[in-house]
Amino acid sequence: MPVTLAQVGIRFFSEDEIYQVVEVACADGEMIHNEPFAVTVDSVYSAILAADALGKSYLRA
Repeated sequence: MPVTLAQVGIRFFSEDEIYQVVEVACADGEMIHNEPFAVTVDSVYSAILAADALGKSYLRA
């Protein structure tokens, strides 16, 4: 199972480009807002970067 962005084919995206994708995913009316808690662009963006960092750390261990 992939644990980093690179492993799912997202190798050449800058952090700005990832942020733009998150903005689209978090637009009003998108399904991401069906979560039982507030979803913000910044929280999703931070979660993606944190998950990628954790995956990279796991692979180095």
